[in-house]
Amino acid sequence: MVMYASKFAIATLVFLLGTGSVFAAEAKRRPNFILILMDDMGWRDVGFMGNKFVETPNLERLASTGLVFTQAYASAPNCAPTRACLMSGQYTPRHGI
Repeated sequence: MVMYASKFAIATLVFLLGTGSVFAAEAKRRPNFILILMDDMGWRDVGFMGNKFVETPNLERLASTGLVFTQAYASAPNCAPTRACLMSGQYTPRHGI
């Protein structure tokens, strides 16, 4: 009886140590972010936002399996100031591009 209890205790300890490392590894995983910055794109220019003319299967797949942000602010109407704002973290009047 004592030998069975000690084997059971060892097996339980090994199981708990093994699952603890799995949960610790899962907690340390970092999320993946994909930021797609496009020039001259309207909000309805992709299929998942209602466009029936242009086919965007890869963007539709990403949108269906991920998170889509529909409220955004472009800091300038053309690409260079918007990219400068994104890279510097400053508004257009501050970086001067």
